Amino acid sequence: AGVYLMDCTVCYDLSKFIAGSLASLSTMIHLEMTHVNVLTKCDKLSAKFKDKHLEDYLACEFDEVSQTGLSHLPARYKDLAFTIADVVRDFNIVNFLPLDISDNDTVEYLLSTIDMAIQYGEDLEPPEPKDPDEGDDLE
Repeated sequence: AGVYLMDCTVCYDLSKFIAGSLASLSTMIHLEMTHVNVLTKCDKLSAKFKDKHLEDYLACEFDEVSQTGLSHLPARYKDLAFTIADVVRDFNIVNFLPLDISDNDTVEYLLSTIDMAIQYGEDLEPPEPKDPDEGDDLE
């Protein structure tokens, strides 16, 4: 299984986020294995950004954020960015999980998702339950 980490600071520049999503898509297609995409350092994002845009970025929904996120680009580059975003959206396999180290729930969810992806522990035998009546052999 592969784990692709992308820093959340690219969320402030939509063109960089689209490029990172395209790199993730390319890796997923070429490696042909289970893949977990992680958006790291989400604790560094502002509360306003988290409330307004984070879910769109995690699901790679560029429609909501594309109007303002690409306003600094010239028109022809905007069209190119929209076309690349459409490629990522058409494949519909790229999404991200947030990693916020200040929130234990996101860390645990991410670890369990990665464990499931790599099938960690499937071949292990379950531990034998200990009999509560058996104590130490103190004679």
